[in-house]
Amino acid sequence: MVTRALSVLILVITLAAAVHGQGSDPGFLKRNFSPVTYLKASNPRADAKLGFGSALTGRTLVMSRDGNTLAVSAPDESSAATGVNGNQKDDTASGAGAVYVFTRAGGKWTQQAYVKASNTDAYDSFGFSLAISANGNTLAVTATREDSNARGINGNQANNDAEDSGAVYVFARAGGTWMQQAYVKSSNSDAGDQFGWAVTLSDDGNVMVVGAPTEQSNARGVNGNHADNSSANAGAAYVFTRSGSTWSQQAYLKGAQTDPGDLFGFAVDLSADGATLAISGYDEDGGVAGVDGNEADNSQNGSGCAYIFVRDPSTSLGASGAGWKQTTYLKQSNLNHNQDAFGAAIALSGDGKTLVVDAPDEDGEVGGINGKQYDGKQIGDNSNGAIYVFVNTNGTWSQQAYIKSSNVRVNDLFGIRLAISTNGNTFVASSMLQSGGGRGPNASQQDFSAEESGAVYVFTRTGTTWTQRAYLKAPNSDAYDEFGSGVALSGDGNTLAIAAFGEDGGSSGAGGNMADNSVRASGAVYVY
Repeated sequence: MVTRALSVLILVITLAAAVHGQGSDPGFLKRNFSPVTYLKASNPRADAKLGFGSALTGRTLVMSRDGNTLAVSAPDESSAATGVNGNQKDDTASGAGAVYVFTRAGGKWTQQAYVKASNTDAYDSFGFSLAISANGNTLAVTATREDSNARGINGNQANNDAEDSGAVYVFARAGGTWMQQAYVKSSNSDAGDQFGWAVTLSDDGNVMVVGAPTEQSNARGVNGNHADNSSANAGAAYVFTRSGSTWSQQAYLKGAQTDPGDLFGFAVDLSADGATLAISGYDEDGGVAGVDGNEADNSQNGSGCAYIFVRDPSTSLGASGAGWKQTTYLKQSNLNHNQDAFGAAIALSGDGKTLVVDAPDEDGEVGGINGKQYDGKQIGDNSNGAIYVFVNTNGTWSQQAYIKSSNVRVNDLFGIRLAISTNGNTFVASSMLQSGGGRGPNASQQDFSAEESGAVYVFTRTGTTWTQRAYLKAPNSDAYDEFGSGVALSGDGNTLAIAAFGEDGGSSGAGGNMADNSVRASGAVYVY
């Protein structure tokens, strides 16, 4: 695991013509990615952890569908500033957190905004998870360690009476100017809920789902009794909707068989129209493999699961519950081992028909697509990682692929970060803990130097067949960079952003020296 404090690198790659319809570019692997611009945050600091994400933290890098707006967070940033574009030089609120918004115009990237919470406080971890609308004009930022005991929308932010209850801040952009639109708490906010561990937005930004995996109600299904606190770490997810600029809670979701310790709401992802929702239960114990097995079975500790919820389109979006119901319960096909952590990361395509689910602790040793699946008989816990692709065909979900990296290694946590294109034909997956001294695209996969430098893999689909199209390393890759701590993909699959929170560049602004390593873990942005 990480042995020193680290920060970020964001790699933005243009994948011209990577995917068109059901096809993919056969020349993708041979393409030469030449850097266009090298960007640094406006207030680079040692150990600021821009884009920070440990093995099991939220989504700290997001991109608009058009690929022209990206946001990246630094949950450990230490300024006490509040609001947008405040004092970045302050360093008096350790672990308060910040978010940086970058935009692209005429092929050039610049920082547009420096975003802080309206009630900034030390150790709130503002920026723990992010979500952005298709046009980039709505941004949701979570702070899982925020401590207010407020409930609902725009409550009292001033107290710290509910430790680690968590909050979500919604920001809206108009004419290039960002403003906070709402301060959101759950309807049953309580200490330790960590509301905001995961967050997702519909394309129009009017539907938001927030996960709180350590919420403690024993309710099940939709809009159950949320006042109960007898089921530790069962978890919950909350659906909010916006009318104009006004937000309200629409639904309170639990799995049909949610139990203590399931961590329901660990990861969430919405379809573009906000009518299909994927939610994971990262530590759920179900022991039946495949689709829609017996949810009451608890024979495989920590195996993990994913759920599909859908909203009845005939129901008014503003109505309580709005017709949400669980339709599908997903488990991995090779469910033969405890604690694979299936559901640690998920990515749902914009059309809601392709779902990619990671199991970072899966132990299979055979690389490639649809190879021999780990059968649970090997000795040891390798945490190589595996990815499972599910598709919805005429309303029925099934597993389409079992995917391993091309260079399987112990403790790589392959797939710990995921991003997918709108049509589901391209996805990217990271192995942020992978060691390897190569640099750039399609570097040597047999190099085992540069510990925890990290790597990212690009996969494309033609028809129903998946292919690994690229193996990416940072152009200035070094040990402990953890390249792949965040990944984001534009809707057309042509622009890719990758975070590596240990990059050490010492410059600020655009066009600095990539060879400079004078500010440990300060972070950078590469545009290709």
